[in-house]
Amino acid sequence: MISVPPAGNYPLNLAFIYGYKPSGHYTAAMAVAQFIPREIARVHFINLSDIYPHLGPLVAKTYLQILQKTPNLWGYLYNNSLFTGVKPFIPEFYMNKIKQLIVKKHISAIVSTHAFSSILTSHKSMNLKHIKNFAVITDIYAHSFWPKTLNRYFVPTKEAHDNLEENGIPPEKITVSGMPVRKEFSQKYDPNSQKKELGLSSKIPVFLISGGGRGLGDIKDALEILSKSGNKAQVVILCGENKKLIKETAEYKKPGLTIKILPYIKNPSAYYSVSDCMIGKAGGITIFEMAALKKPLIIYSPLPGQEERNAAYLSKRRCAVYAKSKKELEERVGDFFSDRKSFRDCGENLNALYKKDAALSISAEIIKEITS
Repeated sequence: MISVPPAGNYPLNLAFIYGYKPSGHYTAAMAVAQFIPREIARVHFINLSDIYPHLGPLVAKTYLQILQKTPNLWGYLYNNSLFTGVKPFIPEFYMNKIKQLIVKKHISAIVSTHAFSSILTSHKSMNLKHIKNFAVITDIYAHSFWPKTLNRYFVPTKEAHDNLEENGIPPEKITVSGMPVRKEFSQKYDPNSQKKELGLSSKIPVFLISGGGRGLGDIKDALEILSKSGNKAQVVILCGENKKLIKETAEYKKPGLTIKILPYIKNPSAYYSVSDCMIGKAGGITIFEMAALKKPLIIYSPLPGQEERNAAYLSKRRCAVYAKSKKELEERVGDFFSDRKSFRDCGENLNALYKKDAALSISAEIIKEITS
């Protein structure tokens, strides 16, 4: 429970800034914002890709995805003397519009779920030192691009805590809060009645494949392998806003498989809850949403950088199964059908990483900071 402070100049204005949506960073922002009492703070969501409606999405996504997928490349571009002319361009391109937005909305505090927004809002030329600035980190490990000048850092694991401390951030500013997961993932579902409601059979295993922004190749691999296994399976493909993927998967048929294709849905927890296994990448939020529901995860084709490190971490601790090739994916799918108990054990191990009240505790700490 978050206590309401004595009467003051409330509600304050709290900005959650993320890269683009749909994304794990946006989902993390929503998870924390759900617990902010509206009598204390109004919540404003700021999407960096909307700052410039035409040029903004392309430029923002390029920088954001370089930072997420290949941080070493980002570091080379950012620090190499050959690119010194580019260095000030990165923040200045967005600075004026973001600052105008922050001033216009009378923002009292900023919560960034992506390092790029922290880099921008903490830049000295922004002159926003009077505004509290927080980071919510959404991967198992924290890379070195988080600024050192923020008020607080909320991380999901001790490993991320240690990464930040090694990068010069004082440990008293870092809280191992756990990963913020939306309230709906705490709901209890009756699997059989929920499957019936979603048009799924309770007698055939349900595989969830997270399509999102990926190409069709990895999904074709999974469908082909499931079909070749000789076992019946129901496959729910979450396509996000990828219209090309929706169209191409709609035309894809495989013997033994019942395929259900879903566009972006705000609340996928019902489908997560009825799944028997997910085949997908290793995005931080997805991992912990599965952890909340004790669901097994076969990691396949994680993005370079953060997701590969997430996959290695989970595999080492027997919290997930990591298939590093199409051949290994075929073997792991075979393992699922022959030894369901070991997969259930993986789901239990994954659940041990989950802190149920993470989003609530983060929001409580933020409220405490901005009202003190």
